[in-house]
Amino acid sequence: MDILKTVLLYLSMLYISSVQVAPDPATVNITPSPAPTAYGIYATTELSTPTPTPVPTPAITANPAYGQLVMGDRNATVKDVQLRLQELGYYTGTIDSAYGNQTRRAVEQFQYQNGLTVDGIAGKYTQTILFESPDVVAAPVVTNTPAFYPDETDTPPPPTAVTSATPMPSPAPTQAPEPTATPDVNAPMLMEPYSFVMYGFTQPLTVQDTETLLHPVESEETLYIPLTEILKNAGNVVIESSDGSLEEIAFSVLTDFYQVSYTVNGDGSVSNLVFEKNTQPQPLVTRSAVLLDGVCYLPLEDMQRITGITFATDDMGGVITVTMPSAGT
Repeated sequence: MDILKTVLLYLSMLYISSVQVAPDPATVNITPSPAPTAYGIYATTELSTPTPTPVPTPAITANPAYGQLVMGDRNATVKDVQLRLQELGYYTGTIDSAYGNQTRRAVEQFQYQNGLTVDGIAGKYTQTILFESPDVVAAPVVTNTPAFYPDETDTPPPPTAVTSATPMPSPAPTQAPEPTATPDVNAPMLMEPYSFVMYGFTQPLTVQDTETLLHPVESEETLYIPLTEILKNAGNVVIESSDGSLEEIAFSVLTDFYQVSYTVNGDGSVSNLVFEKNTQPQPLVTRSAVLLDGVCYLPLEDMQRITGITFATDDMGGVITVTMPSAGT
């Protein structure tokens, strides 16, 4: 009986001690700790590509005081257009008052960003938006976005060198180098020291919609020119089509209509050149063309004689000036 009392007394003391030691629930912060943030987790669902918002057409009436500026124009108004396009970030060329290829491209970019018809012609409506519209849109600023890494603190360990107990094979005996093939002096060669410019301009001509400069090509002592690319720079419409190995080109100069066809051989060479003017076959001294990097080069002397386009070469300056024929010549 004394043992039972002793046990009961001991348990009572333990209960009283636990009640006294336990903290008051009102003083205890029971706010749950925030869950740790997970890093480097990627969504497995494919994000949909946003649809670009079309540029609204400005609501403004064209000012009839403005004229129409096209390729080849050279006056003070062209200079004003160049300065304004430069101010808006579209034109980066020389302010030379000449409506050349670079000015036309700046006008096209301006028209696209401002919801206008993209034709490269600075007409009344385009100039009204350029000079008078309070909502004119400047050229977008292109910035380089740095690469994103989920956790830049995690530096990958350096690659561990792998050692192999297998002995390295002995180097093969040195063989005599094979004789170098003699270069073909008659192979088409791009004459990079020479560039083309239109008469009255200083800007070198380039492949359409790129910054690649146009150069003549020499092959077997014959000079070839990229006629179709020159015509595109001059604002002429050029139609090109292909049917297997047969390539056909059509264009017009003033009131004359021209058709060119040639065959592309398996080795990339060109043969069977045919040139027609107003559906009449023209005699050719050189009945071949050159195809380099997708650009067709035609014999200069034949093209100059048939089309009336002149090519004046300045050997000292490395410039070939192209002059388009005018009415009455």
